[in-house]
Amino acid sequence: ASTQARTLLGAAVQVKPIPTLGPRELLVQVQACALSESDPTLPASTTRSGGWEIAGKIVQIGLEITRFSLGDEVVTLLPPDVPLGGFSSHVVTLEACTVARSAALSPVHCAAALGGGLLAYTALHYQRRIVPGDVVLVLEGASANGLVTMQIARHFGARVLVSAQTVTTAIHLRTVAPWAEVIDLSDRRTPFTAAVLGLTGGLGVDVVLEAARPHGVTIADTLTVLAGHGAWLTLDHTLQLDPPASQILFAKGAVLGFSSVHAWVRSCTQLGRLLHILTDIMALMARGVIVPHIARTVRFEELAGVLAESSRDPGVTVLDMA
Repeated sequence: ASTQARTLLGAAVQVKPIPTLGPRELLVQVQACALSESDPTLPASTTRSGGWEIAGKIVQIGLEITRFSLGDEVVTLLPPDVPLGGFSSHVVTLEACTVARSAALSPVHCAAALGGGLLAYTALHYQRRIVPGDVVLVLEGASANGLVTMQIARHFGARVLVSAQTVTTAIHLRTVAPWAEVIDLSDRRTPFTAAVLGLTGGLGVDVVLEAARPHGVTIADTLTVLAGHGAWLTLDHTLQLDPPASQILFAKGAVLGFSSVHAWVRSCTQLGRLLHILTDIMALMARGVIVPHIARTVRFEELAGVLAESSRDPGVTVLDMA
């Protein structure tokens, strides 16, 4: 088995020793890793450089592993405190955060689907429990997690509205998701709140779900378009509401929730549900329900430059190590 791994730390590629596996840990050779943001709740001293959603092949197993064998093709959500990040040739992960994937599914597409899939399942099934007919507004639909989030909302029977920052991203969303109702924030003729309320007959939406940190939509806008007993699920870990905003939430009987996919791996009592989500994502991919949009694939040698870019094309950028 491998004893060293290449890993990207900051802008430098380093060779790190692979730590000894615990009894319930796996060593996975990385085939693909989605470029995701670093977890903002990690300590500032962490050496992690990002990359959480992994597709790869098992090359070593812990002594108590029962569900996997050497050579199995898998996907995994890396715990926040693992010694090697996803931008590595190999990663150490937990059996409880890993499920098998079909060899018919490409590792690039599997890695690309995990972020949006986890976000949507966490928000729409466990936090909100939407029912068919609910109206879901996805903010930042052209972001890395946007399309898969929209696809799962539609799979759950929701009517999907989505915001787009520019004419270009609006056209992109109408192309890849013609069943969604796109709100172009660059169209100044109709304000965002008027557009949403117009599409919903003045009732508002049942769920506002952020696929990425939103731009151009204020707290007041979000509260205005939220329906009675609705839910606003945010990625903003620093969000603070003034008393008037809280009073609006109270008057509507609405709730504010924080969407953190890493909450699953921070609580050992929730790992069974995480396995359920990951298994369902792979099953929906096999059925063609989830089809992530790959903006581009990059090689390991290109990764530092890509991470330094200030903006990316709509869709998911994936590190391809295969």
